[in-house]
Amino acid sequence: MKLSLTLLLICFCFISCDEQFKNDQRELPQKIIDNSLELFQGELIEQTSFVEGNIDLWKISIINPSGAIVSFYWQKGNSLLFKIDGEKGPFNYELNPQNGVISLSTARFLAYESYTEEDLISWNLSQGNTENRRWVYEFVLKDEEQSLLIDAYSGEPL
Repeated sequence: MKLSLTLLLICFCFISCDEQFKNDQRELPQKIIDNSLELFQGELIEQTSFVEGNIDLWKISIINPSGAIVSFYWQKGNSLLFKIDGEKGPFNYELNPQNGVISLSTARFLAYESYTEEDLISWNLSQGNTENRRWVYEFVLKDEEQSLLIDAYSGEPL
């Protein structure tokens, strides 16, 4: 009798812990909002959950006083930064994601050798499609068929 009661209690604990884990995955952690607002100051305008590929993500969109919109994508399972999108300009703000990557202003400066600020439609910082998954800045330009890519560690054009 004690053994079956113990097993029942253990099963209940596992179910309860699993439900708590699932609830944690459904509720956006305040830390993710705070981290996003620390990287880009402004007003939170959107927080959503979705799947990209096979990765569960939180999307946090922020608008600054100039009207620029930046979205941060955080992995649900480990709360790691997955991607940053500069969706709407003006793009004359600073953003320093740290983790050893160069700042947005440095990447823009290096990219301005190939384009002007007026040519910029959007930008993003994400792990590239290479084997080593290095972080890459991508600058999307008007009237261009392809984007300008900058290695986020070295600043070298790709």
